[in-house]
Amino acid sequence: MAARNEMATRSETAPSLRRLHAALMETLYDEQSGKLGALLARIEAKTNVKREQLLYALGGLFAIYMVLGHFAQLVCNTIGFAYPAYASVKAIRTDNKDDDTQWLTYWTVFAVFSLFDFFGESIMRVFPFYWLLKCAFLLYLCLPQLNGAQQLYRDVVDPAVTKLEYMYHSRHPTVAPAGKSTHAGNGTDETY
Repeated sequence: MAARNEMATRSETAPSLRRLHAALMETLYDEQSGKLGALLARIEAKTNVKREQLLYALGGLFAIYMVLGHFAQLVCNTIGFAYPAYASVKAIRTDNKDDDTQWLTYWTVFAVFSLFDFFGESIMRVFPFYWLLKCAFLLYLCLPQLNGAQQLYRDVVDPAVTKLEYMYHSRHPTVAPAGKSTHAGNGTDETY
């Protein structure tokens, strides 16, 4: 079963990266992008360097900063909080529940990751690429083109919680599982 989940995740990653690249190219060359588009066009005309190459160069500089920079932890945590918090507020304001589920899933996976991230400073002393990898991981989780949070929730978090619930309820059989209520009289289980 684990091998099947790993193969499914791998087969989903390549199309996700292609969707991300397509969205990036669409954004870079969008004529309606206003000041950003005009700025990119001017830089491209002056340097004879394509927009995506400029973006890759900036990404390389960002990566170097995330390894050597003094405020790399702050930058990384801002990436993990700022856009997801903004998107969560926007999702709450809509009637659509799909976006609520997307961001609730993100925050759930983020919370599980935060349990391990407690050791980030210690890891950073031994492994200087930690903030860069954490930043890439957080982008993987929150970018809708990659669906990383949904994949990790489905493949790791939900099975782990299910196993923990099973272990708990096998030791405490009188307590109903979370989300379940056995109604006396009709003998049915309903999930809320």
